[in-house]
Amino acid sequence: VEARIHGLLTRRLNDEPLGYIVGNQSFWGLEFEVNRDVLIPRPCSETLIEASTEILKTTLDKESSDISVLDIGTGSGCLLISFCCEAEHLGYKTKNGTYLGVDVSARALNVAKTNAARLDVANLCDFVLGDFKEKYFGLCNISRQSILPA
Repeated sequence: VEARIHGLLTRRLNDEPLGYIVGNQSFWGLEFEVNRDVLIPRPCSETLIEASTEILKTTLDKESSDISVLDIGTGSGCLLISFCCEAEHLGYKTKNGTYLGVDVSARALNVAKTNAARLDVANLCDFVLGDFKEKYFGLCNISRQSILPA
């Protein structure tokens, strides 16, 4: 036990993020598995869920909602899954819509799929391996990735 505690403390003293050490991170009130294959969800990204939820509530009817969400660079899936959970919680049932997460990393997609299953929305979310930028180069993408240093 002492060796394990020492190892954990050493990792933290070496500036390893706590989320990687404990293996999970809270986001939008939900617990997400994280590891070095994904970025750790940041609290400031929760504003995207807030804004999306407000748009949802002011533009779509709960009975006939066909919600389609595309999360490029999905990583842990925290944005896609949180929005999906929130929409379900608010009573929006997707009939013909899609929750789609795309990432260039198969290992990141495995984390996202695990999180979707843990949070009971795996049946609503699809995850695809691919480079969206390469295929759709001309499209504008404003995402959480804009906060990363170049």
